[in-house]
Amino acid sequence: MTDNRQQGTSIKLFKELREPQGQLSLHEEGVSLGGREQLVDRVQRLYDDHSEGLVRYLLHLGRTPEQADDFLQEAFLRMLEALQRGKRIEKPKSWLFAVLHHIQVDEARRNRRTVALDDTPIRSSAFSPEEDMLQDQRARRLESAMTRLTARQYQYLILRTEGLKLREIAEIFGVTVQSVAEACTRGIEHLGRAMHD
Repeated sequence: MTDNRQQGTSIKLFKELREPQGQLSLHEEGVSLGGREQLVDRVQRLYDDHSEGLVRYLLHLGRTPEQADDFLQEAFLRMLEALQRGKRIEKPKSWLFAVLHHIQVDEARRNRRTVALDDTPIRSSAFSPEEDMLQDQRARRLESAMTRLTARQYQYLILRTEGLKLREIAEIFGVTVQSVAEACTRGIEHLGRAMHD
C-alpha cells in the first residue's frame, strides 16, 4: 500500500473519529486517557505505529490493498466502538490483529472463495543478473513451500514476523501457547527443508 493511500485512509478515519460523541478512555500501561480529543490522538498514534504491519498481515493473507484499507478502517472503528462501551484495551496491537483476523475470516466465509498468492517475483536492483536469478529461484521455492503450510502455520508465522509473541497469537486464535509454538516449529522446519532441497 502506498503512503498516499494509507494517509488518505488515516485522514478519512480520524476525521470521522474527531466528531464529538461523548467521553471515552483508553488504558495503556497504567495510564487512563480521558476525553475524545485525547482518545483520537492516541488512536491516531496507534494507527501510525501499527497500520503498516496490519496491512502487511492482510496482504500476506491474499487481500487486495483496497480490502486491506477497508479492513483496517473497520478494525479501528471497532476499537472506537469497544472504547465507547468502556472496554479496556491493554494490548492494542494484539487486539487489532485479532480484530483483523476475525474480519478477514468473516469476509472469507461470506465470499467462500480462495485468493491466490501474489506471483510477483521479489527483485532488487542491487543484485547482479545471476544473483537476481538465484534470488528469484529462492523466492519461488519459499513461496511454493509456504503454500504447503497449513493455514494456521502460515498465519502464525506471518504474525510472528509482525512481532507478535506466541502468547499474543494464542489469544487471537483462542488456542494454547503450546499449540502455537508447535505449529510454528513445524512450519519453520518445513520451510527449512524446502529451502535446502
